[in-house]
Amino acid sequence: MTVLHEEFKLFLVSCIESLSHVGELYLLSFNALPGGMANADGSYSWGIGSLRLTTTDRSFIDSWANWNFEGYEGLAETASGVEQYRKSYPEYHDLMLTMDSLSRQRGCGRAHLARA
Repeated sequence: MTVLHEEFKLFLVSCIESLSHVGELYLLSFNALPGGMANADGSYSWGIGSLRLTTTDRSFIDSWANWNFEGYEGLAETASGVEQYRKSYPEYHDLMLTMDSLSRQRGCGRAHLARA
């Protein structure tokens, strides 16, 4: 009975240790480890002395969140330096005008795609 109990404790300790290492790697890529620091060259470091981990990787989460919040109305800069709406915004704008027109004619409701 005690051998099984000891093996189970070893298994639990191994699982917890593995999860903590995976968590460290994620937090390192997010530049969010406690005691970590951003370096002048743009890298991120965490640790002490020769046990220091350093990375120049950036998480995709920041750019993904920015892309999501820009939405259809996000501005893009042209080669001449002029800001203009992205290509998808005029289509979205026209769809909203069409839906507004339809709601005034037929009332509010759901939009269904009619296949020809």
